[in-house]
Amino acid sequence: MTNKQDSIKRRRRSWIKADDISGYLFIAVAMIIFAAFTSFKFANSTLFGPMMSGATISALPMFVLFFSLQKYFLEGVTIGAVKG
Repeated sequence: MTNKQDSIKRRRRSWIKADDISGYLFIAVAMIIFAAFTSFKFANSTLFGPMMSGATISALPMFVLFFSLQKYFLEGVTIGAVKG
């Protein structure tokens, strides 16, 4: 194998590890947010106003990230859409 092929394999392995770690990180954050939302629910009532504002605030970083990196997301989608 050449050095170029070795470096490509190393990069692929590092991306796979990064994907696994980022998935675990997002799941952990989502679980923390869900646990925080349960504090707005009581035996006889639910505070919908604070719960909905918390849901909106927790979704904002995802929207900011998507719209700031939209160019790269669309490039990945079009590269993966190979006909044939």
